[in-house]
Amino acid sequence: MKKNVKSDPFYNFGLSILEQNQKRLTKLLPDVKKGGNPEQLHKLRITTRKIRSALEVFGNCFNKKDKTRYLDFVKTLTGALGAARDSDVQIIYLNKFVEKTESQKLIPGVKRLIVRIEQKRKKQQSEVNRVLKSAENSEVLKMLNKECSEKKKLTPRYLSESKIFKKHMLSLTEQLVSKIKSYEPFIFNPERVFELHELRKINKQLRYTLDIFLPVYGTDLEALVKKLVIIHELLGTIHDCDVWLDMIPVLSKKEVKKTIDFYGHHAPFAQVKPGIDYFLEEMKKLRENKYNEFIEAWNELNRENFWVEVISFFS
Repeated sequence: MKKNVKSDPFYNFGLSILEQNQKRLTKLLPDVKKGGNPEQLHKLRITTRKIRSALEVFGNCFNKKDKTRYLDFVKTLTGALGAARDSDVQIIYLNKFVEKTESQKLIPGVKRLIVRIEQKRKKQQSEVNRVLKSAENSEVLKMLNKECSEKKKLTPRYLSESKIFKKHMLSLTEQLVSKIKSYEPFIFNPERVFELHELRKINKQLRYTLDIFLPVYGTDLEALVKKLVIIHELLGTIHDCDVWLDMIPVLSKKEVKKTIDFYGHHAPFAQVKPGIDYFLEEMKKLRENKYNEFIEAWNELNRENFWVEVISFFS
């Protein structure tokens, strides 16, 4: 630990946030290892993101070696949960789609997609369990626990006494907003899939960074966070659609091959093809609608000078 910042209220507040989320992580690990509860896995993944954001914000409070260890540990955990979470979301979405579908002709195809993704999800759980078991026994987690347990008890209101808080947060928000704005030349082209996804990730980082200080600033900061959440959700749906648009043609081709391998011809594929094709077209429409909503929301933020407001919040 850096002794020159150990006594600063910013450090104490940072450890308090990390302690809260570390306890939540430890509590969630056993339930997620059991499998079968998408909501618990989702909570665990969010918790890892919050820890990662806290480490990014308060990273200067640790020595460089420890900070790197903590970040690598959390990134590995978040990454392992990511693929499983994506599959869970897809399965939930498809099941709701089936419930709303009136045409019986479409249901077999959508249910076939559910079967294939459930098969993939089952395989993913073994990797999730491997990483979670490693996390439970990790020396890095024990190191983080020790640092959290050594924190001083300090309530958020004392952050006003910090000598490094506002300067650090001003610098951090400037960096994140600068990264976000660097993608602006690309976002008006709906085909820039990669750039839209990268923008989503940076916007998410800014959102979780500001989230940390909601207990301190309350409704004033919450108003800014809510606008980031709108952008986050729109970009999230756009990304989900992009994943579907890449994945469904591949699954469709594999399904044809499986049909031929089993029956010796592809005729039975005709039973599932209408539903698969229909779902693909629906994802194209949804993507177009959400992209238009995103552009409208983005332009509104610019008209409001939102990004300037975010940077100046901690000045």
